Amino acid sequence: MDFKRIELIFLCTFLTLNIFLLYTFFQGKNESVSSNGINNMQNIEARLSEEKIKFDHTFSKESGEAYYLSATPTDFYELDSVLASGVKLVERQVISKDISARQTVIFDEEHATEEATHFIHKGNQVVFGDDYEYHGNLVADKNSFYFSQEYKDIPFYDETSALVLNVEAEEGGNYKLLDYTQTHLSNVEELREKQSIITEHDAIVTLYLSNKIPSGSAIEKTALVYTRIYAVKEKHVYVPAWYVWVDTNGSNTSQLEKVNAFSNTIITTTVSDLKKE
Repeated sequence: MDFKRIELIFLCTFLTLNIFLLYTFFQGKNESVSSNGINNMQNIEARLSEEKIKFDHTFSKESGEAYYLSATPTDFYELDSVLASGVKLVERQVISKDISARQTVIFDEEHATEEATHFIHKGNQVVFGDDYEYHGNLVADKNSFYFSQEYKDIPFYDETSALVLNVEAEEGGNYKLLDYTQTHLSNVEELREKQSIITEHDAIVTLYLSNKIPSGSAIEKTALVYTRIYAVKEKHVYVPAWYVWVDTNGSNTSQLEKVNAFSNTIITTTVSDLKKE
């Protein structure tokens, strides 16, 4: 009997078995680490709390759908009826109107939002007034009421689709309307069929893993909006994005972070970087 041959066979079998056992051990260890990482990210609130990051609600894991959109900024210069109504043409796509010089409009303290909404929707006070909805959560300014256009319940949030009523606080807590500034979008169109978007929870995880939410900071608020990512002549392109306001130094000065709700990537470029004349 060839004992050397048998010995070699056993040695190879032993080595193979040990390699298999080592592979199984390290694979199990890696899977455990990976699983722990996923579980930790599934409970992002716990991770934020460990790093003393303040937040006021549990982040939603409910997904939704949205669109790539295109739109054209309204050229008010071409609307004779608008210019004849007493508005001031700031730029071709921006108008303003001094209300206090023509009439006195007071918003009651307890019903200011409802009365401001009624003002822009009624009669001919504001051109295209019915196109706007109140979104005061997007702008923290006690001296103004912020309205913007929407598309299927998601607001546009940038300088191309905003109606800002500027007010002055009066004794007793009421507000006197001073003036307003307005931009508007026309010809809003879907560029593709609706697509799934990431959740609020996903957006927070992305920002956290990218070190955009440092230890000791505070997540002040979040919002799903349409934001402009590209502009070429009259056409603008919009995508849904999660906006997250982060107070990084406790000074009530927020840092705005943006996450593309389609690609789950952080938006770092600005429209001015991409705009073509």
